Amino acid sequence: MRTPLPRHTDRPRSTVTRRLEIRAADGVPLAATLFVPPNASPVACALVGSAIGVRRARYERFCRFLATNGIAVLTFDYRGIGDSARVPARRSTVTLTEWAEQDMEGLVQWIGRRYPGLPLVGIGHSIGGQLFGLVPSVDRFEALFLVGAQRGYPNYWRGVPRAVIAAFWRLLPSIVSIFGYLPMRIAGCEPIPPRVALDWQRWGLHPDFRDATGRSQNDRWARFRGRLLSLSFEDDFFAAEGAVAALVRTYARARAQHMHFSPSDFARRDIGHSGFFAEGVCPALWDHALEWLLRSATGVAPSRAPLSFPAPGDLRAQDDNVGLAAQSAL
Repeated sequence: MRTPLPRHTDRPRSTVTRRLEIRAADGVPLAATLFVPPNASPVACALVGSAIGVRRARYERFCRFLATNGIAVLTFDYRGIGDSARVPARRSTVTLTEWAEQDMEGLVQWIGRRYPGLPLVGIGHSIGGQLFGLVPSVDRFEALFLVGAQRGYPNYWRGVPRAVIAAFWRLLPSIVSIFGYLPMRIAGCEPIPPRVALDWQRWGLHPDFRDATGRSQNDRWARFRGRLLSLSFEDDFFAAEGAVAALVRTYARARAQHMHFSPSDFARRDIGHSGFFAEGVCPALWDHALEWLLRSATGVAPSRAPLSFPAPGDLRAQDDNVGLAAQSAL
């Protein structure tokens, strides 16, 4: 069946883009980029949490699309990554939790000062979707929109991918010991500082999030009570459907919705882990995301004629928390 999605026709055009240096909550300077609507009067704000080792530039086209349609968007590089790296990765002492508790928290505070009174939404790719759960002021977010955001426990995968993920976690400490950091160039990512890599491994070894003492932290994700929309794709090796569903369940009190797609739903051979953020790959889904973000943030969204997927395909939805139907109207 062909599933209609709301259409919004304003594609990326001229937006105001500002490269900034913003202080994290503990004062560490972070490289950031702000995308502002052409009229400089946004109706909502968004903070983007990148995938591990990914520079903020990967999300530029999607951010321009959102800014064109009224949402001011802030992207940034985590400390130790990209333009926020001050020392080589092997010399960095940054931890994974600092990315959430210091970096993302500081940016939430900055947005609040820059745009007081405007609603805030979070956009998380991969580990960025996990980190929102550790942001101290996560209750500031009206909604979280997640793409390929998953739990790392191997049992959430099936077959050969499960064995590959399990082997990666087992080998990770040895790789870090050899190089002094986790090399990720093969995946198109920046080098991962050693303590971040080992924190990441610890999260992947258990079906719940564990801190350095082994204590579960899942209750921290349960603090978020807003709307959550999580997307997954059949050909995404790094974010299997079951692993994405597991993270959705971790946001235990969110009003959550999980939508799972095949590339054929968009007449594509592949989408993978980052394809959603490339312009033109799945424009119907960009439209749906925009409508969902605006409605979640403001209660209203532009009315547009329905748009069906460009190729036949069934929309598979998974209600992980409170039973929102993925095929229902926004």
